Amino acid sequence: MKHVFLFVCLLALTISTAVQEQYASCTEWTADPGSTFAGTAAQTIQSAHNYCNNLEVYQHYSWTDSSVHALEIVFDSQTNVEQYSDMLFLRWTDSTGTAQSSTITGQNIASIYIDAAEFDLQFESDSSSVYWGYSFTATPSDPPCQDFINSNGATYTITSLTAQTIQSPHDYCSNLNVSQTYTFTNPSATSILITFDDATSLQSYADNLTFTYTSTTTHTPVTHTFSGRYFQPFTIDADTFTINLTTDASNNQYGYKFTATPSTEASTSAVVKRGVSAKAGASRLAALFKKWKKSIVEKSVKKSQ
Repeated sequence: MKHVFLFVCLLALTISTAVQEQYASCTEWTADPGSTFAGTAAQTIQSAHNYCNNLEVYQHYSWTDSSVHALEIVFDSQTNVEQYSDMLFLRWTDSTGTAQSSTITGQNIASIYIDAAEFDLQFESDSSSVYWGYSFTATPSDPPCQDFINSNGATYTITSLTAQTIQSPHDYCSNLNVSQTYTFTNPSATSILITFDDATSLQSYADNLTFTYTSTTTHTPVTHTFSGRYFQPFTIDADTFTINLTTDASNNQYGYKFTATPSTEASTSAVVKRGVSAKAGASRLAALFKKWKKSIVEKSVKKSQ
C-alpha cells in the first residue's frame, strides 16, 4: 500500500510539471495564426509535441497593454529542435525601429530579451527526424540592461583625480549600441591609464568596446577597439574619452570592467625613448655614411696609383 501511495504521488508530480499540450495535432498548430493579449500576464507559447515533417508555421503574438515594452523569452528545458535542420525564428522591430531576429535550433536554449511588445514566429522542419519541439514563456518585462541603455549619450564629469571603476552590465544584452563620455577635471587630467579587469570578455569579432578621444599631444582623434579577452593596459593622453559598446543578437558574455586612473603628469617616457632612439639612429647612420665615403675615396686613390 505504501508503494502504491508513493507511485501515485510521483505520477501526480509528473503531471503537474509537464507542459500542457496546446495542440492536438500539427494541422491544428499550423492553422493557428497566433494571439493578441490584452493584459500584462506571461503567456506560454509552444509547438505541437512532437512536431511533424515538412512544416512551415507562421504566427504573430502581441501585447496591447501600453505598459508592455519588452518581453523575456524563457524556454522550457524540454525544448528540442533538430540541430541545424529544423529552425525556430523570432523576429521583431526594436524601440529604435531596427529589425531584429533570433534563430533557435537544438536544445538547452538560452533566454532571449525582445525589445518590443510583439513578435513574429516562424518554424520550419525538413523531411528527416522530428523532435519534441519548443515551449517558452513570454513575460512582459523591462530589459535587464534598461538603465544602461538609458545612459546612451550621457557625459560623466569627475571633479577629482580619483580612479574610477567603469563597467557594463554583467552579462550584457543583445543588440546594444551605447556610448558614454567621461571627463576628469579640477584639476584637468593630462593622462588616463586604462586597466582592464581579468573578467572582461566580449564575443570575439561580434561585440566591440571602442575608446575614442582627441590626443593632446598630436591633436588628432585616436580610436582603440577591443573584442575578445585579455586586454593590455593603455594610456589616454587627454582628460576626456568616450566609450561605445556594440553587441549583436547572439552569445552575450561578461562585458567590460576597467579602472580609469587619471594623472596630471604627462606620460612622456615613450616620447623621450623614441626621441633618444631616433637621435642614436641618426648618429649611427651618419657614422656609417662617413665610413662608406672614406672607403670609396681610398679605393679611388688606389686605382689612380
